Amino acid sequence: MRYVCYLSKERIDSLFETAFDGIVDEVKATSSRSASGDGEVGFGAVLHLVKAGLKFGGKVASSTETKRRQTAISRLTAVLEAIQEHATVADLKIVISQRRPFDADWYEVTARMRVPAWDPASAAVDLIADIEGFTLKLSCAKENFSGLYREGDRMIPTSTNRYLFEGSLALPMTGLIRLAGTDLERRLLFASPLYLILNPVDENLGEYNDVEI
Repeated sequence: MRYVCYLSKERIDSLFETAFDGIVDEVKATSSRSASGDGEVGFGAVLHLVKAGLKFGGKVASSTETKRRQTAISRLTAVLEAIQEHATVADLKIVISQRRPFDADWYEVTARMRVPAWDPASAAVDLIADIEGFTLKLSCAKENFSGLYREGDRMIPTSTNRYLFEGSLALPMTGLIRLAGTDLERRLLFASPLYLILNPVDENLGEYNDVEI
């Protein structure tokens, strides 16, 4: 079971309203596919994972909250199917490495995400990733993360999110993003995610000869 750590609920709801019309953001059906390496989750595989059972957030006592999360995952399934049918999806790493144009509607991205600055009182937070010599900046609403809880005017991270937001640790993630703009001279990409999945850690201790077990 994969763990969804971020769902853009407002955007998913908006896209869901148009999914039944066979249109996602008014784009034509020219869908493309890209391959993913071992341990990564490609766009096609995400649909399978969603249907098989993705986890979003920890256990909750409230039946209302449980239904809300189930609704979010169900709507994500419909939106991803509509995107697959009617939108162009490209692998961001391949686009950059092969110097292709940034002309897709959505981009898959798999990278280690980190938080350059954490303000508990801010409603938003940026995630940063280095991809093929470019810096990707993802603008994220804190309320869309699982494991972030409000206490007064502050958002408090728990569980794995503590390492990301307060521990300056880069976590491996896979997601689907929409580019908002580029600054090619400074090799910057600006985007926002539809969802982010937390990938398992994949490290090889054999590469570190000084590590004693």
